[in-house]
Order: sequence, then C-alpha cells, then structure tokens
Amino acid sequence: MFEFLKKSRSSDPAATDDPATPAEIAGEPRAHHFTFSQVVVPQVAWRDPMTFFGGIKMDRERFINYLLDVNRDINQKNRDPFRMHAEALAIKTTVIRPWPCILIQMPEPLFVGESYMIALVLLADPKAEERDIDPEKGPGIALFNLDRDQEGTLVSQWRGETRKVHQPGPPPTEERFLHWIAATLADRRG
Repeated sequence: MFEFLKKSRSSDPAATDDPATPAEIAGEPRAHHFTFSQVVVPQVAWRDPMTFFGGIKMDRERFINYLLDVNRDINQKNRDPFRMHAEALAIKTTVIRPWPCILIQMPEPLFVGESYMIALVLLADPKAEERDIDPEKGPGIALFNLDRDQEGTLVSQWRGETRKVHQPGPPPTEERFLHWIAATLADRRG
C-alpha cells in the first residue's frame, strides 16, 4: 500500500528541535530544515500529488512522520544538530479558490535559505472524478516556498522542475502568504 503507512521511526531520542547556534553551522541553512522544505516535500508531492493530499487528509501525523523519516535518511551523514519533529510543524488545509491547498508552517528560519512556510496547491478541478484525470500528466501541483532572504523574504514558485523567484516576498504571515498566492494564481487564470 502506501509506504508512509509503515511504522514510523520518528521516536529518535537523539533528535532535538533546539536551533543550532550560528557558530555550530557557520551561517549556512540547517540541513534538516532546508532539505525538508526544498527537497523532501516537493519531491514527494510531485511524484504523487493525490497521495500527498490524501496522506495529509487521512492520517496527517503518520504522513508527516514519514516525510520527516525521509528527511532524516537524506541527512544521515550530516552533522547538523537541528532535528525536526512533527510537533514543530503546523499543517493547515484550506482552499485557494477553487483549488485545495496545504500550508505547512516550518520552525522559525534562522538563516537565509530556510523556509517560513510551504504551500502546495492542487491545480485540478475539485469536481473532477479521479478517472477523469489524465494518468500521463496527473493533476497539476504548484508549490510555493516563503523563504528567509537577506532583505526579508522571497517566494520560490515551483511547477515541476521550473522555479520562478519572486523578490521581495510578502511578510511571513499565513494570511499575507495565502493572499499573495491567490493573487499569483488569479493572474495565471486571467
């Protein structure tokens, strides 16, 4: 079935969500923070958007722990003392008309390149039946990262492998970020 339904290994007693000091990581983004928002979430979502959205809806805690396990596996050789836990992430489902959206609030970014939030928008007709979705193309998904930048924020907008950077980005609040995405997607339609 779904791999994320397997028993989670997220009870790592060595894991901590205490931020590392700048001296420990020399001003570079924390590996676990960076790879979760820039690699793990995008890759899993693009591979199978419907499973990603379904995993969040059906068993949010287990699915998030699966993503965190993937993140730990990627960072296994990294000496980054920072570790993320499901409790450190705030996940919200919403709608950016007419599309379903998942908003993931990350632990506070300490360094340039770390994300405040990730938003995933399923660009499929919400009334379409699964059988109506082209199996070759699958449903479209747009992913937005609101990242810390030297001057404030920037937004990385992803559609597949294509990245568009919007600078400056909106203030790092849920409301402003979602409004910014809605306006960007409205421009796409209009």
